[in-house]
Amino acid sequence: MILDLSEPGRNTMSRHSHTPEITPSPSCNPALTYAEQLNYMLYDIANAVHATRKISDLCLSIFQSLNSLITVSNFFVARCDTRKQTLSFEYIVDEFDQKGFQNQAIDLSGSLIGEILLNKRPMLLKTHQLIERAKTCRREGPTPKIW
Repeated sequence: MILDLSEPGRNTMSRHSHTPEITPSPSCNPALTYAEQLNYMLYDIANAVHATRKISDLCLSIFQSLNSLITVSNFFVARCDTRKQTLSFEYIVDEFDQKGFQNQAIDLSGSLIGEILLNKRPMLLKTHQLIERAKTCRREGPTPKIW
């Protein structure tokens, strides 16, 4: 999830997770249909938006809600400041990279997420494209399988 802070008063959010495949969570209830489970998850997230007081509690609640339906091994919530071209992670879960980006501002230039946010266009890259890109562009952590 990315909060766009480039325009005062604007509350634009987008969600991002770079998990290559969606798999049901082990805690997923097989007695309910996927649509019913999805509705419960969305209700939990909407409720958390109104019930939580701190952004850290909201992020944890969103992560737990998503993880109850699908396995979310890579997930983050970040604030994007397009004027300063920085990204600040409010909450991060990463299966490989535990560097601790939380509450640090990173430069968007030359990064995959920066390219997506600054160009305002989605991007789909496969392993061979990511390996080629890693040779010339800045990146943090291991090369992902898909982006």
